Amino acid sequence: MTDDIFRVLDGARGRRRVLFLDYDGTLVPFADKPHLAYPDPELLELLGRLSARSDTAVHIVSGRSRTSIDAWLGHLGIGLHAEHGSWSRLRPNLEWRPRLRGAGEWLLSVRDVMRASVAALPLSLVEEKESCIAWHYRLVEPVRALSECARLCTKLQPLVDQHDLELLAGASVLEVRERGVHKGHVVREIAGTECGAFHIAIGDDVTDDDMFAALPEGGFAIAASHRPARAHLRVPDFRWVRALLRRLHEESATAKPQDDAQDDPA
Repeated sequence: MTDDIFRVLDGARGRRRVLFLDYDGTLVPFADKPHLAYPDPELLELLGRLSARSDTAVHIVSGRSRTSIDAWLGHLGIGLHAEHGSWSRLRPNLEWRPRLRGAGEWLLSVRDVMRASVAALPLSLVEEKESCIAWHYRLVEPVRALSECARLCTKLQPLVDQHDLELLAGASVLEVRERGVHKGHVVREIAGTECGAFHIAIGDDVTDDDMFAALPEGGFAIAASHRPARAHLRVPDFRWVRALLRRLHEESATAKPQDDAQDDPA
């Protein structure tokens, strides 16, 4: 792992860095309920320090709704991309820009099916967004959760086929979204305006493989778990991600090419 961390630091040294960061599981630990995963002061300070650098661009590319991601991070000078890239805002003073057809009636139909699963497993919950909807089951006993998840997939498949949607199984969540709208679109769009920069994408779930696949040649993909298949480097959890981001900031600030990389998340 140390050699791979050196590769990241060496690739970023002396170059403009563009960071594409997932949120849940990557920058913060998973919470029992989605609204509890708000950023702590340490994370806010770290993102603020990174975004204040003229040689660094920070983009949060999350499955979160734009309402929650804006409430938590909207005051920072960073790019925000919500609902897997369905909505984007490059700076706080700009309007949110949609990248979607509009959910329409399919979302209501999917919601009704998911609510039946909540009735069967009261510790689960439905998170409704503008262009996608998710059933969370982190608090449910695992055997019952997996059984209900399989049943729900079967129930949802006709709606997915009828409305040309995508059904995604993530970390204790089952999500339905519009087909063709994913995090990779954000990476391609931003990278096209940042030629010559060193692009780094960090995520922890299967949806982040779209980010990794969209990186330009020479870009670096980091997984904060075992899930994304396309990662160049894997780190254990969000604490290692924060440690790496701190080191990237320090490397740029000190400009000492012989600094030693730390093999410790603290």
